[in-house]
Amino acid sequence: MMTEFFKIPLILFFFLAILIHVTIQIKISFQLHDNFDKIYTGIVDLPLTVPENHGIANGSSHFEENINNIKKTIKPIDKNNFINEDTITESSNIIIQDLNLTIQNQLMKVGTILSASPKKKDTSTEHAKMKKKPRAFFGIMTYDSKDEQKRRDLIRKTYLNYFVDHINRTLVGDEEYNEKKHWICSLQDLDTGRLEHPEKCRLAYAFVMGANPNGTPMLLNFNESYPLSLPPPSLNESKISQKDVLDSVFLNIQENGKFGKSPTWFRYATDVVERHGWRNSWDYIFKSDTDNLIYTPNFFRFMDKLPLKHAVRVFGGRPLDYKGCGGDFHDHCKQMVGPVFMAGGCYFLSLDLAKFISDETTFNHEAVKLPHEDMTTGNFVFSHPKNIRIVKEPRHKGVIRTHPVKKDRKYKFRWKKMLREENDRLTSRLAHVRNIEEIDALE
Repeated sequence: MMTEFFKIPLILFFFLAILIHVTIQIKISFQLHDNFDKIYTGIVDLPLTVPENHGIANGSSHFEENINNIKKTIKPIDKNNFINEDTITESSNIIIQDLNLTIQNQLMKVGTILSASPKKKDTSTEHAKMKKKPRAFFGIMTYDSKDEQKRRDLIRKTYLNYFVDHINRTLVGDEEYNEKKHWICSLQDLDTGRLEHPEKCRLAYAFVMGANPNGTPMLLNFNESYPLSLPPPSLNESKISQKDVLDSVFLNIQENGKFGKSPTWFRYATDVVERHGWRNSWDYIFKSDTDNLIYTPNFFRFMDKLPLKHAVRVFGGRPLDYKGCGGDFHDHCKQMVGPVFMAGGCYFLSLDLAKFISDETTFNHEAVKLPHEDMTTGNFVFSHPKNIRIVKEPRHKGVIRTHPVKKDRKYKFRWKKMLREENDRLTSRLAHVRNIEEIDALE
């Protein structure tokens, strides 16, 4: 790193020496010329400054651009640039040619040095740092049934496809649309490299099912002989569709909604992150249910406010305390390890916390499990020896999501209501922008 740091001053010193050498040689060769001040107009100053905020450690692309600019700027000395060309001696021409060759040779050497600068290795990481927007995996808990298959299709047609099919194109510009249409992607497409722009995806979703009737309820310790997930079941032997094959995760566990499925999903998600080396590219892992209606634009505005720089031991969602659990009326509430747990319709963990609760070596999972899935996850989280950072959803119900929404008719009604409200917001935003443009035009 220190070697890279000293390259910039060395390069500047090198080019300064070339300029001094050029100046001295020109003065010597043209000292008898009456119009010396006008002779050297064919050469301009070399642009040696490195762009601000770009060092050698950032790769060679910026320096290669600098070299190209230098080459464009330095013009070979043409005798037509001189005022009295008849008075130029042959020796002077030879000196000028030598100087041009010297400069070109030195530039080639510098270009070779700069081309050895380190290249960018993780483009998705660089993109994430540049945008500074939180990114998350989004697991939607479901199971193999005809009704659930219909609900999965409804989810695909609504909040998972908002930026492609539902956003009002007359109210947003092409640049905004072309960026946001990539924000939601299938985790399977991301994992298998099927995405054209994986770095633009901000919410990688997967429908999550238990696919082994004879398996354990929770799988945190797996190996090649007992994998974490299974291939999709046969379409003839299940209620899943071809779409489910493309965007679902089939965990190697029994289907269950009370204990084990959610931690296994968190284990699967962290395994994807670790396999690809995406620790610096992704920030959170969500768990959601199919009766949870997400209001996509509001949800992303909520995501934009999540901790990013210090996304450590973050537990988010709609918190319920001892009283919200049921208090003294329910014995299981007395077994809460922490002060709160998150309502099971939708909650999320930072990557480090997801890894902690899905590692069987960190604490005794069986000792703190409870009859309900969301309370069990809360106990897992607060088994951590350090303080947990709580992030709360907006207080008012229906701001970023509504849960539960069991009936498809109610689901569609609320979704259409959200679309109208979002269109009104976009219309107001567009009107505000136009007013500002009109004021600027008058001024």
